[in-house]
Amino acid sequence: ATVTLLLGHIGIKSKFFSYFFFSFSGVSIFVNGYTDPTADELKRIMMMNGGTFQLYKNAKTTHIIAINLPDTKVKSLKGNEPICHPKWIVESLKAGKLLDYSNFLLYSNVSKSQPKIHFPKVTKPNTMYVL
Repeated sequence: ATVTLLLGHIGIKSKFFSYFFFSFSGVSIFVNGYTDPTADELKRIMMMNGGTFQLYKNAKTTHIIAINLPDTKVKSLKGNEPICHPKWIVESLKAGKLLDYSNFLLYSNVSKSQPKIHFPKVTKPNTMYVL
């Protein structure tokens, strides 16, 4: 009954779901801040499907789940863990397989030393209209 309620809340409706086991094996998430589904719901999804849920970011964390993080928080999250939107977990569950998280990245680990394209600054001519 709990599985049905949880899956119904995140939009998965299937009477056969209880016979299907989707595996998040090897995936360990840390939820940072408000998310939809909630951290408790994500925890249940992970626990029921072979993944793990970390209360704190640690060496076992493979993915950070968030909807929005301030720039200072992103900088403070030292490590190579991808920061993904919770839709990654929900959509993977709906698809019945672990989807590529790169389509659900909230922020990418782009180095500040990475070359950037510099476009010339365009200025509007100072024109005066006389009536």
